[in-house]
Amino acid sequence: ATLLMDINIDRLALRCFNTIFERPVETTSAEDEQRLATVRKQALLMRAICLLNEAANDEIASCLEKWMCAAHSGFVLKTDGTPLDVQIAQWRESADERASADTAVALGLLQLLNGQESALRSFAAALLAPE
Repeated sequence: ATLLMDINIDRLALRCFNTIFERPVETTSAEDEQRLATVRKQALLMRAICLLNEAANDEIASCLEKWMCAAHSGFVLKTDGTPLDVQIAQWRESADERASADTAVALGLLQLLNGQESALRSFAAALLAPE
């Protein structure tokens, strides 16, 4: 799927990422379960990137919401109407060392969707992040 993304065939890459969630997988150990969870977290973020060219903003935000909840156990989604990009930005400020490059990318994607100029700063933060 990442190869397909690299050569800008997002629709086919999405199909590959979707199979990660659609196909049942038997895990025989806690280690296997952990590996599967890691792959699925990575696939959610990559899927959101692919969706930029293929889907509506709501679908992208939903994908990033699922990713954020799966990737960061300390993140609690607010239901008070606070936009997801604001929630992620607040979480990044309070998370310090847990604020990964991937989180900066997710924030940048949401800001890009909303037409915010701050997207560039978020993508720059991803490049400078320790991960």
